[in-house]
Amino acid sequence: MKPQPPRLLTHFFRWFCRQELVDAVEGDLLELYYRRLAKYGRTRANWLYLWNVLTFFQPFALRRKRHPLNLLYPFDMLRNYLKMTYRTLRASKTFTFINIFGLALGMAAFMLITAFVTQEMSYDDFHTKKDRIYRLQYQYSARDEERVVSRVAFPVKQRLMENYPEVERIVRFYQNRIDRTTLSFGDQMYTEDNVLFADPELLEVFDFELERGDPKTVLSQMNSIVLTKKAAIKYFGDEDPLGKSMKYKDQDALQVTGILQNVPTNSHLQFDMIVPVELQRQRWMRNQNNNGYDFEKDWKWSGAWTYVLLKEGASYGSFATHFQLDGIDGFGRLPDREIHYQYLAQPMSDVYFDKDVISQIGPTGNQVQVYALIAVAFLILVIATINFINLSTARSARRAKEVGLRKVMGAFRQQLIFQFVCESIVVCAVAALGGVLIVHAMIPVFSQFIGKTIAIPYGAHPEIVLYLIVGIVSVGFLAGLYPAFYLSKFLPSRTLKGNFERQGRKHMGLRMFLVTGQFIISNVLIVGVLVIQGQLSFIKNKDLGFDKDQTIVLTHGNKIDKSFSLLETELRKIPGIEHVGLGYVAGESGWGQTFRVNGEETPLAKRLGLKHVGYNFVDMYDLEVVEGRFFQRDSKMDSASAILLNEAAVQVFGWTPEEALGQKFSYSGGNDNRTIYRLQVIGVLKDANFESLYEPVRPSVFQLAQWGDVAIKYNVATRAELFDAIDETQKAWEAVTPRWPFEFRFLDDHIAEQYKKDELLGELIKYFGLLAITIACLGLLGLASFVVQKRTKEIGVRKVMGATVRGILLLIGRNFLLLVVGSYLLSIPIAHWLAGQWLQDFAFRIELSWTFFVMAGLISFVISFVAVSSQSLRAALLNPVDALKYE
Repeated sequence: MKPQPPRLLTHFFRWFCRQELVDAVEGDLLELYYRRLAKYGRTRANWLYLWNVLTFFQPFALRRKRHPLNLLYPFDMLRNYLKMTYRTLRASKTFTFINIFGLALGMAAFMLITAFVTQEMSYDDFHTKKDRIYRLQYQYSARDEERVVSRVAFPVKQRLMENYPEVERIVRFYQNRIDRTTLSFGDQMYTEDNVLFADPELLEVFDFELERGDPKTVLSQMNSIVLTKKAAIKYFGDEDPLGKSMKYKDQDALQVTGILQNVPTNSHLQFDMIVPVELQRQRWMRNQNNNGYDFEKDWKWSGAWTYVLLKEGASYGSFATHFQLDGIDGFGRLPDREIHYQYLAQPMSDVYFDKDVISQIGPTGNQVQVYALIAVAFLILVIATINFINLSTARSARRAKEVGLRKVMGAFRQQLIFQFVCESIVVCAVAALGGVLIVHAMIPVFSQFIGKTIAIPYGAHPEIVLYLIVGIVSVGFLAGLYPAFYLSKFLPSRTLKGNFERQGRKHMGLRMFLVTGQFIISNVLIVGVLVIQGQLSFIKNKDLGFDKDQTIVLTHGNKIDKSFSLLETELRKIPGIEHVGLGYVAGESGWGQTFRVNGEETPLAKRLGLKHVGYNFVDMYDLEVVEGRFFQRDSKMDSASAILLNEAAVQVFGWTPEEALGQKFSYSGGNDNRTIYRLQVIGVLKDANFESLYEPVRPSVFQLAQWGDVAIKYNVATRAELFDAIDETQKAWEAVTPRWPFEFRFLDDHIAEQYKKDELLGELIKYFGLLAITIACLGLLGLASFVVQKRTKEIGVRKVMGATVRGILLLIGRNFLLLVVGSYLLSIPIAHWLAGQWLQDFAFRIELSWTFFVMAGLISFVISFVAVSSQSLRAALLNPVDALKYE
């Protein structure tokens, strides 16, 4: 056998050498090898063969990628792809606009809603110790009622600090919501709603940023006050407020000891100023009417919002269990066989969204609404993405001949796939840029609409940019993937012969499926918009059972005490004033109290609402006494022991209105919570929705008021007359109570405020729902335009053969209309279930009538018909001669 050069060297040469050089060069190397073998021997011939192989290892000889077209640099290829993308988009301006604009709108809506939802979900996140902070609350159960209250008794703090080693700090808050707070500096006097009393440990637990002052001492003195920057500017302007003295309720002098940064909007604790809780305690103790009442010893009154900071490493579960067991007897509360108490520790992260807890300290959110908005944002993005994918795949089908030609010229499938995906990502990036520009243009309007400052926090959350890039690539990749693989697999011979169009019709089902999904979502949103608008309209126009119009409530009415008769006398002289009332104001929340029916072997206790009302309560609010009578001024019994029940309370006890008359009750109350009040029913009031429509009519007891808010009922014909009468009311007020500013609120506005969040949700879903429908219709319009363009030649032939305009419209539109009808039928059960779930939050709600679903179907049909027929009609009216020249 003839000797061979070293195999390893030969394999190495074949591995690195270009394919077109291997045969020729390897033959030369073998020829040289055999000459040297004969002349020098095998050893030297092998070394010289090694030298020849290594010296040939040069750039010009190195193997390239398998395909010649890949000799181009990647940058050149990318530049070519971008150039082709630009030309393709420019050649189809309508499709390009619809595609980019629709996706930009969807992305903008998604980003706006996400910004709003992110802020809602970020409440209290700025507190670094948030994971160790818990709010104390209690739950009471009274036979047929169970409520959770967000406050506990003041002495709980001392009990926990002494017996719970895992507790590091406790902060209590109190707000006097009955006796309105006034603060003055110099000749300035204001009523302040956002004043909180707090313990000195406030800044050791919560991260409210103190701009000036010592956090350890700002609240250590009883007569100190800490202002936010906003409050400091309001009272002192550009002056330095530290050390200045302010007057609290025209009685106590408070020294400004600290200035806080304004409270973040995403804090459930909202205030403009903080005063030590000890000040309120001392004020009550020195009040002669309170008999030295000290709330630090009162276990019956739950008046403090109490927050506990656990030590690091302490077990929340262990603390919560200990606290719950320790509070079974109410921490010293007298045993009660009918009412059971349970104490709870709630994580601070759950506070904002716990709307079912009563007596909240600040704003609460609605988690259902937030999830609804998240769903709407996601659905809008899905619709926009489907729209983008659908139009991209539809348009790509027209490029079949281009793909065939590229393959003939040597393009490989992976190159075509990369080109289509690259084009799709570029279009998606342009749409994202447009979406960002729309967002920044709309943020001021959106913030004003929702009443909160919304921003895209690029600085605090730089990952947003990363999410946006990932979203662009993902959507672009999905949109380009199907046409890329679908088109690139066809043989050039078939596409260049025109067989692709017939083959492509088989894949029309995918686009129809996507459009069906779009319209299912759109129909659900239309039904949602109609139901929400119907429920909000129902609430707004529902007869609450009392007259709330042309009524104002004086915010300092409870200050006048014994001056009420004088004020009432002066007010009755003013033309336009019909009634002046003292005490509970209809439409506001009342007190809760436990009442016992006397004379039962086992006392029958019920938790009822307690409303202290004036003599003209019935006349002012146009109420009806269904049995018995109302309070009378000349009856001594009425002022001492008479009460009325509403129909709901009568039903709770299982009586008829006639049986309720004469029934005797008792309850404990007073300043010390130990006074026993013995009462007798003299009448029954017809039910009215005095409180929220979220709840059923509350069973309530009505007792004669000795003090309370002052409400004034006007009876005038025009708005001008109303404000003239209010001006006269102000003069009378200032004459009787010059110490307090004249401030009021309209009762109907106050009642409407309860439903502001639901109204906001309704408006948001309405506008974003309409946007989603618009995006879906843009997709349908684009798809219809595409179908019309594909069938233009067919339409021309049909017209030459005698087809009518009506026939052409039916030919093109029937498939789309069948698709819309099918999606509508599929959407009905989904929409019905979702609407029913949302309505469950309302005790008084509309019925899910078939009219909502019929109306949604009509809206969907009309919009679809307009989108499709506009394109079909254009093709039907086209001159057949022009149509037959189409190709």
